[in-house]
Amino acid sequence: MNDQRDPAPDSEAVAVDIALGALVDGSRAAVTAWRYDHASRAFVTTSVNQAALDLLGVPSIEAFVAIGGMRGAVATEDWDSWRRELGERNVATVRTRVRRPDGGTRWIQVHSWWLPASLVGWATIQDVTHEVELAARLAEHRETYRRLFNHASAGMFRVDTSGRLLDLNQAAARILGYQDVEHFVASVSDIGDVWLNAEQRDAVYAEVMRSGRASGSVQFQTASGEVRSGRIELSLDRERGVVEGVLVDIEESVRHRAELEELECRYRSMFENSVAGMVGLRISDGRLIAANPVAVQLLGYDSAEQMRQDRSGPEAVSNRIRRTIASLIQTHQDETVTTEVMRDGAGRRLVIQVNLRVMPELDAAYAVVVDVTREHELRSESEGLLEGVRLRTSERRRLAQQALQIAETERRRIASDLHDGPTQQLTAAIMFLETYREAAAAGEGIAQRHRLEEGRRYLREALDEMRSVSTALLPIELADRSLPEALAGLAERLAQAHRIAVHAQVLGRPSQLGDAVETALFRVAQEAATNACKHAGAGSVAVTLDYRTSEEVRLLVRDNGRGFEPARATVETEDVLGGVHLGMTGMSERLQIVGGHLDVESTPGVGTVIRATVPCPPTAAGPLRAIGAAL
Repeated sequence: MNDQRDPAPDSEAVAVDIALGALVDGSRAAVTAWRYDHASRAFVTTSVNQAALDLLGVPSIEAFVAIGGMRGAVATEDWDSWRRELGERNVATVRTRVRRPDGGTRWIQVHSWWLPASLVGWATIQDVTHEVELAARLAEHRETYRRLFNHASAGMFRVDTSGRLLDLNQAAARILGYQDVEHFVASVSDIGDVWLNAEQRDAVYAEVMRSGRASGSVQFQTASGEVRSGRIELSLDRERGVVEGVLVDIEESVRHRAELEELECRYRSMFENSVAGMVGLRISDGRLIAANPVAVQLLGYDSAEQMRQDRSGPEAVSNRIRRTIASLIQTHQDETVTTEVMRDGAGRRLVIQVNLRVMPELDAAYAVVVDVTREHELRSESEGLLEGVRLRTSERRRLAQQALQIAETERRRIASDLHDGPTQQLTAAIMFLETYREAAAAGEGIAQRHRLEEGRRYLREALDEMRSVSTALLPIELADRSLPEALAGLAERLAQAHRIAVHAQVLGRPSQLGDAVETALFRVAQEAATNACKHAGAGSVAVTLDYRTSEEVRLLVRDNGRGFEPARATVETEDVLGGVHLGMTGMSERLQIVGGHLDVESTPGVGTVIRATVPCPPTAAGPLRAIGAAL
């Protein structure tokens, strides 16, 4: 369209507009008209009928004008070419896609006319959406057919009714001994030329032309000159005058079938003789296809058929495996999952690992089923052992801290004993000796002898006290004697010191327990028996060492004293019994260090039984024995 033309006379333009308006309004087709406005140098819509408005999804002519008329209807990429063609030829056709105001998309075809003399034009608009969609689907189907044709495993070709080759796929070229389709086309123009028997070829062609279909055996010669046998099937498309054919190399087919049978035989042997359980299921309905002997035995069945028919309940192995595999099949991915099932018959729990391979194209899924129950148990045991090690490490750390606390308490006790006993006695002895020296200088004989005796007494008491402290620090009884002999010596010493009956006895055959264990037992016996003699008001004390079991050694200290309430003696017994030693807590902590424990039975007015139990080597405390020996 030439925008530079002089405008038509007003009266003529008005008349043309009126005529076009009547034409547009009276048409059943979608029509619009416009004219060139010289003042604005633009095309102005003069009329548009309701059919056009409905097609374009515009509610009114005002709305149509607002979007720019045909300028708004025609896609931007098509507008320039449409306008240029209309200006050059005064007639133009364009197919374009329009977006309706409601968001929909339509394909339209616009046929336009232009009257240069009157500077007016009009156009009919046709909805071609269905036609465009059909064309797109047809192109897609053609592409699909072409793809299938080119990649088919069978040889496929197309010829016209005279036998001239139109098309050939890669498989047909390979069967005929050519590297690819291009080499075949360059060498052969008529596929019938490769047939060795021309009469046979003509008979097959005649049959397909007569009935529309034909098939038969054929001998053909390959590019290398080799003669091969095949089978051909032809069908005629009379409308297009095209014969479509399928060529199968019989010898190659037989060879492939033999190879397939060999592969199937190998697979069956591998399946049946596999050391792992193997199960196959159909994806579509979940039915069991096959199960090898290992899987059957592993899951507690007598045969694969029994496993296939098992629907006995929710704990049925086959059903459980089906559900497990079915959940994996939904993702169409190869996966590995571990699940727990109930073994049919034996009734024991199995932990199995399922390695799944999904093949949707075959409607099949195969799973390798492995019994990992033992591995699962070992993993659980390992986790339990690790937790035990962590707890034991924590316990040893706690016991080491307690050992340090015990050592600190022992140091305080020793300092207190030295201050309250030997220190004061030695001080008194020094004072008496000083008094004796002064009395001797003054000539007081009788007073001198008295003071000398007092000083000697204090020195003997200090020596005895120092020996007691030394014995408390290190049980010299164990230095060159066994534990039973040391306990007998302890009983004899306590009996002489406190004028009560103290007896020690041994049950069973004594064995070597190690320094740490024997020191801990002696300390407990010493503490318990001393407390009974000093603070319990007992008339007799019995110390018993029991070796009669191979797992543990027991020490019992029994007295007939006043007794006490054990619940109130959870801390130092110093407040309860008036003693100055570590009491129940100290004895218990000594035993814990060497892996033992302490039990106390006491009844007020009846007496007390203190029972110490330690494990026999080699399950004793091990590395912590040195700590026990140091205490």
